[in-house]
Amino acid sequence: MNYIASELNHKEFPLKANILQNALKKASVIEDETRDPRDLMSYLERIMSSIPKMKRHKMRRASHISSADWDIEPFDKEDENAAVLAKAAKQRLSRLIKEYTRHYVDGELFGASLISLRWEPYKDGLFKPFVDKIYRPFEIEPYQDYRQGIAILKEAKDNQFIRTEIPEFEVKDYIVNIPNYSEPGGILRTILYNAFMLNLARQEWSTFVQFLKGIIQAKIKLGASAGDEKAAVEAVKKAVENKATVTSEMVEFNWERINDLNSGNAFKVFQDALYEEIEIAITNTTMLASDRERNALTVLERGEEDLAREMRFDYEIIINDQLLKYDYYMNVNKSELPTVLPYEFTMRPKLRQDKTSNANIMLAAIGLGMQFTVREWNEKTGITLMGKPDEIVTTRMVNSLSVALNETED
Repeated sequence: MNYIASELNHKEFPLKANILQNALKKASVIEDETRDPRDLMSYLERIMSSIPKMKRHKMRRASHISSADWDIEPFDKEDENAAVLAKAAKQRLSRLIKEYTRHYVDGELFGASLISLRWEPYKDGLFKPFVDKIYRPFEIEPYQDYRQGIAILKEAKDNQFIRTEIPEFEVKDYIVNIPNYSEPGGILRTILYNAFMLNLARQEWSTFVQFLKGIIQAKIKLGASAGDEKAAVEAVKKAVENKATVTSEMVEFNWERINDLNSGNAFKVFQDALYEEIEIAITNTTMLASDRERNALTVLERGEEDLAREMRFDYEIIINDQLLKYDYYMNVNKSELPTVLPYEFTMRPKLRQDKTSNANIMLAAIGLGMQFTVREWNEKTGITLMGKPDEIVTTRMVNSLSVALNETED
């Protein structure tokens, strides 16, 4: 199913707050017959593409999983059979476990994620899973009652849809992530109005800039003819388009300033405040004013570590409770899905310093106003930045590096 909210057909984002309010209400109705989450999810998808920093924030969040070490190990270290099964499972699932990282993060951002699996013959009569389909946010909906499950929204006539539950015998063909959110929309729901205000602010800023140079005022002198007045109107239009014009001596042009240049600073302050709230929501890190003056990097690192610990725990649950059990059913015992396995999937942070993670932390700190010397950057990240050792690292110096880091994580 492909769906886009009607308000987005010719706009970057809705221009009225009540449009968003209606989408939130439609997605939160209790009755299945009237509940429709598609508009809300369509707006949340647009946030990811319309705000330039969102991809970087998502990659930073995903790096807590992708940069961690992981293994599949038997509970009983002396159980040789369990060790053999664990090793074989790791070989079959390694690629999918790494690939699933980005889909897991989508579940946190949108409130739910779903991928379907395709089990292909591997070797010796065994099967290996691959991603078959990645469901977009408007194609799925978590159950609204006490059950932990998800429905697929299938397109119907007249812009309607049909909710379809995943049959029990097909559960092994899907991986579901439903974070514990009380309202649909996940993390992105909390910044929906930030995106709305950013879009409005950009448009107002564009208008503000146009008027910074002022407006042309045509003063028609007493005694001017009707022809002079008409010519004055045309002359104003030509002056704007051609930067020059010819007029009668009965018309005088003045350049009137209507905006104060210094008032434009308010836009940057407002925009930065909105971006900071977005960063807090996505990455769990930011700096208060006092933090910039003392132990700011420690504050950022602590926020990153707390989030990473929580994400690793949730990721372990999904892999252990779903993927490992499905793989065991497909390749070890097809009588029924197991409730307990002789091995488990575990994650832990890398013992060595992770260059990408450290660099991302420092990039965030620089973006929020902290200063580092080239020497400090090189020592902390292990990534050499060209420049004099005591030179302050600027945003321009690390811009290309930021793009490279995101592409590496992607």
